[in-house]
Amino acid sequence: MPIRFLKTALFACAIISGSLTAAELPISTMNCNFTKETLVGKSLNLISDFNVHNMRFQENHVSLVIGDKGGPLAAPIYKWDLSENKLTIIYTDGQRGYFEFISCKDSVVKVQNAIGTINEYQLN
Repeated sequence: MPIRFLKTALFACAIISGSLTAAELPISTMNCNFTKETLVGKSLNLISDFNVHNMRFQENHVSLVIGDKGGPLAAPIYKWDLSENKLTIIYTDGQRGYFEFISCKDSVVKVQNAIGTINEYQLN
């Protein structure tokens, strides 16, 4: 029997038996159940050696800081919405940016954008 199959079977048994808690689940199996209320007053900061993409959530707007580390930065303010774990940034020209929260572990949140790129953010 292949080792990979054994690991998968043991993992499934641990979940079914209840001997594995949510804190011990792999990051890909954990859900982020954010609401607008839980994000207001919080920041999501991109974990990157090269880029800056920080979002600070307020009641009706999100302040962004975007650019390259060590380079010029921009700090626009936009409207935002959150529905079914999908964050929508509403730009001033009416365009929209979409981000889906796909997993969380501690204060690290994995986010997938509209073109499928996955990045990690620090939740503060």
